Amino acid sequence: MNPCDALVADVKNKTHLSTLRFEWNLKRSKDDSIKEREVLENLQPSKHLKNLSISGYSGTQFPRWLSDDSLPNVTSLELKDCKYSLWLPSLGLSRFLKHLTIYGLDQIVTINADFYGNNSCAFPSLKSLIFRDMKEWEEWQCMRGAFQSLECLCVMNCPKLKGHLPEQLSYLKELIIKEWSCLRMFAIKSGRDASLQLLQTCCLTKRGLGNQPFPKTLVYDPGGCGLFPR
Repeated sequence: MNPCDALVADVKNKTHLSTLRFEWNLKRSKDDSIKEREVLENLQPSKHLKNLSISGYSGTQFPRWLSDDSLPNVTSLELKDCKYSLWLPSLGLSRFLKHLTIYGLDQIVTINADFYGNNSCAFPSLKSLIFRDMKEWEEWQCMRGAFQSLECLCVMNCPKLKGHLPEQLSYLKELIIKEWSCLRMFAIKSGRDASLQLLQTCCLTKRGLGNQPFPKTLVYDPGGCGLFPR
């Protein structure tokens, strides 16, 4: 598809569509980046869309309509195997977004305030956040006050990530950390009424919590004592 064909498709006015999946052949090269961004820009969905998946996209940037709240009713978003994308879109202003999966974005090194839309109350409705196979991701700049509704956080196969996860996750019920080999230490502080019902880590067997209730703060040091309460 070329950009003109994408514009003629007039996806923006197909208001009956609640779910869309945009998928590219993973064998395409970075040389197609500019053209693919124009195509995806012109495939802007209707504001009534609820579920969106973008897979195999080779553009270095995501379209503007993912960052300017043009899809106010999206509740589920998946960005998968977008191998050349250098930045994540500003998704924090998505008021009704409940499920976000970011998978195999090989060029992402830092997630900063732009991801939150520079908004301290970002991701107000988000229930589940999954990062997986982010092989170059090193830094997550967390914004205090974001993710106030988050119940499930999953970080898998992110070998270079260092530092801390978001704090004050008052409603967190499920935490999954796996194969985070370069991490030295992180802390999770859950709210007064939260209970972590599932914790899966690559080093969980080093030191289990037995039948004791989960504490409000968990510290995990894969290079030392494993998992322990604080």
